[in-house]
Parts: sequence; structure tokens; C-alpha cells
Amino acid sequence: MGIYSVVGNKTFFGEELRVKGEVDVKKLYKSLIPWFSENGYNFSEKGITSSDKPEGQEQVLEWEAYKKIDDYFKLHIDVDIRTWRWLNKRAEIYVRFKGYVETDYKRKFKGKLGDVLRKVYEDLIIKDKINKTRGKVKDETDELIAEAKKVLSLINK
Repeated sequence: MGIYSVVGNKTFFGEELRVKGEVDVKKLYKSLIPWFSENGYNFSEKGITSSDKPEGQEQVLEWEAYKKIDDYFKLHIDVDIRTWRWLNKRAEIYVRFKGYVETDYKRKFKGKLGDVLRKVYEDLIIKDKINKTRGKVKDETDELIAEAKKVLSLINK
């Protein structure tokens, strides 16, 4: 499940879901938000915008969540939810999930020499641990995506 892409030195895992028709947007929110705390993530709503249009309400939600694994690794899952033409129980909804691992989040390696040492450390010394941690964030991102799909399939019967 899920797709991945590499940008710079980060590997991103995630998926995009699109649904048009009868959807219970609030039920989706209520099922996803508790997932973060149940799985040890610090959750925050980065942004929310809403506007009323003649064809229905439009809303954009941006969520960020992270979980510290140790002093070097931090897992992140970002979720963007966009709804438009939301009238009663009908809407178009787009949900994008993005999970990734942040290394050296305390910035222990500084400067040009630090960049070189960090690369050596990550490529040679802890490469296996990085791969295992990436696997963990991929699995957890896939689990959250599965939860969203479950809710969306239940409300789109």
C-alpha cells in the first residue's frame, strides 16, 4: 500500500485519496485525529481555511504530527484534507498523506565538516537503522491511510 518518492535526502511515503459523492467529512476527521495520539504522535493542526461558495463550502485542513524515536530520529506524518462543493452530505474530498523520517533533528552535526560527518555516520554506521525507521514510518502511514479508506468506503456505499 502507499507510494514513495525521494526528494533530496528524504524518502516520503504516502498516498492520495479522492472521493466524490456522499461523504461524511466530520466522521473522517473524528476517526483520524485520535489515531495520532493512540500511536504516540504529537498532533497539531497547522492550518484551516474555510469559505462558503454558491456551489458549497470549501475547506482546507493541514495537519502535522511527529513522534520522537530517540535523540536522532523523528517520524513525521503530514495530512492535507481538501473538500469542495460540500453541501449537506455531498462533497468532493481529496486527502493526501505524507510520512517521512527526520534524522539529526537536534542538529548535532553543524557546519560543512558536520555535513560530511553526518553523511558518513548515516551512510556507513547507522544505515540499517535508518532503513528500519523508514519501514516503521511507512507502516504507520499505511495504517493511517487504511483507516481513512475504511471510513470513506463505509460512507460511500
